[in-house]
This record gives sequence, C-alpha cells and structure tokens, in this order.
Amino acid sequence: NAPTQKVVKINEELTMEVDNEERWTEVDKIMQSGRPIHLEALVPGAGKTYMIEEWIKRTEQVETPLMVCPWNALCSDLRKRGFNAITLHELCGKIGNGEDVEGKKNAYDLTGITHVHFDEICLYEPSKYNWITKWIAKNENLNITRSATGDAMQLAAIGCEFHGDRVGWYRQAIAQLFPDVITLEISKRINDPAQRLLMTQMCKELAEEKKDIKTILKSAGIKFMPFGDLTAKDMEHPHITALQRTSCRVDNLALSLNKLKTTEYEIGEELIGIASWMCKGKKRISSSDSYVIESIDKKAGKMVLNASDGSPRELDLFKVPQVLKRPYSRTCHSTQGMSLGQKLYVHDIGT
Repeated sequence: NAPTQKVVKINEELTMEVDNEERWTEVDKIMQSGRPIHLEALVPGAGKTYMIEEWIKRTEQVETPLMVCPWNALCSDLRKRGFNAITLHELCGKIGNGEDVEGKKNAYDLTGITHVHFDEICLYEPSKYNWITKWIAKNENLNITRSATGDAMQLAAIGCEFHGDRVGWYRQAIAQLFPDVITLEISKRINDPAQRLLMTQMCKELAEEKKDIKTILKSAGIKFMPFGDLTAKDMEHPHITALQRTSCRVDNLALSLNKLKTTEYEIGEELIGIASWMCKGKKRISSSDSYVIESIDKKAGKMVLNASDGSPRELDLFKVPQVLKRPYSRTCHSTQGMSLGQKLYVHDIGT
C-alpha cells in the first residue's frame, strides 16, 4: 500500500502579506503540531523555505534549528542569512560521493537542536533516503520536530536514472518520512495576476514534457539571446548553466570581457570553493561554499577570507586560484533553492 500524505490546507493569499498576523497564527498552529511536514510548490518563488525561515525567526529559535542541504552551496546561502546549515553527509557522518563510507566520521551532535529542516529533499538520489530513514529511527526518542521542502517535478538528482515513475517514487518516499504536506501554488515574486497565470502555465507545460522547451519558455515571455551577444554588463548578473563545460565557457567569456578580474583580487570580493583544502587552524575550504575576501597581504603572500558562517580561512596567495574561483557562473544543480536576484541568465536550455 503506497503511503499518501495528509493535505494541510493553508490560506495562501495571506502569505502575500509578510506581516499579516493571521498568516503567522495559521503557520504557527501547523508547525507547533509537531507532525513532520513537507512543503512543495507548483511554481517557482512560492516561498517554501521562506515560510520555514520566518517561522524560525518569529518563534525566536534561530540558534536551535538545523538546516540540512544537499550541497555546500545551499548551506552557504542559508548561513549568510544567519541559519545553522550542514550537508546530509555531515548530519549522518558520511564521507565522499561514491561508496559513501560510514564510521570514518562522527554523526552531527544534536545537542540543543529542536528542529531539523531538510531543504530541497528531492535533489537526493534514492539511496540518500535510506540515510534519512536510519537517522530518523536512530533519533526518534529526541524531542526534535522536522520539516522538508522540495518538488518531485524539479531537477532529477545527479546520477539518478529512473526507468519508471520518478515523480511518483519521490512522492511516496517523502510521504513515508513526512506524513503532512502543504502545496503552495502562488509565486510570491509576482504580483500581476496575468503574469502569475503565465508562470503557472509554463510550469504545467514543462512538467508535461509534451512541447519543445524553447517554445514553452518563449510563450511565457522569456527572452532569448545568442551567447556571443553577452556584454560586460550582462556578466554582472548570475549565470546558471546546465553543464559544467558551459560553466567554463561563461567563465572564459567573463575574463575576456573584464580583464581587470584576471589578476587582482579585491577586499570584499566573493570567491567560490572548487576544491577541498585544509587551511591554517584546521579550517577547511569546501567545494561550492562561498568565501568573502577579508584582507590581502602581498608582502607576506597571504589572504584571509570569511566563510559563509563568518569563520576565517587563511591561504597562501599562490594557492588561491587552485582552490577558489570567481563566481561568474554556477550549475543549475548547485544553485537549486538559492536566492539569486531579479535577473538570471540560463545557458544550454534543453540539455
């Protein structure tokens, strides 16, 4: 018997008003029930994680919840907003991406944790759901509530090939772990009703996969432009790529359009980890995490950067380009769930 989720109704129109007291009375009642809950959305920008974040802030428990993410990049984004965020690997004490080794690392210490939120849970391949199931069973006696966000119809997990109903499998797996569900249908980024309808129709057609992707996007008013027409001004906005090789192509274009960025680093500049490296004081540079340059000492050949959690990292200047890069572009998987601004450039549509 396939598990199904109990649908929790919510007056979604209230969520358009950030300070609406009725809205938070409703959300508080749902969250305080203690039942594990899953938030999904039919459109982008529906505010799944935002609802959890605001509930955490409103109930003055920012120090005690734990946000669990598929990638360091998403952890970094949440830490910038003041939340305690770790990867699922760290939560479960796993190492590596292949035959993930158990027992080489201690599971995360849950002392003082009151709520665990699994962000973008549909980006995990099926084996990771076994990790989550075992983690829940091991800690079921602790007074920890849990929630999750994720959409079964979004990007497939990396290395995940389904020969059957992928969406159906994820919905059933999540229903076993999170028996309640809230489905959000309104994009909070769009106020114009006509634009909302366009967004809803676009998402519906993309999910059905019956039309050419470019046709769907053009019908929704998405602007298309040749790669060669990108200018230095275009490079000021986030660029999302479907493939790693395209990410390199965008990086090279950025370098050719703004050569000042090829040599000199600047205080306050953001860099992204591309390799793991142990720094002085046993602080590590992690792949896909975000680091902001705090100081540069050319005489000593040193650079100090602040990680997304505010902790410092010290590197020799010659080592910087080996383990860090400028964030000209990032892949679509690594940016899933992140807040990237009002204008985005997406490359290799349909690949």
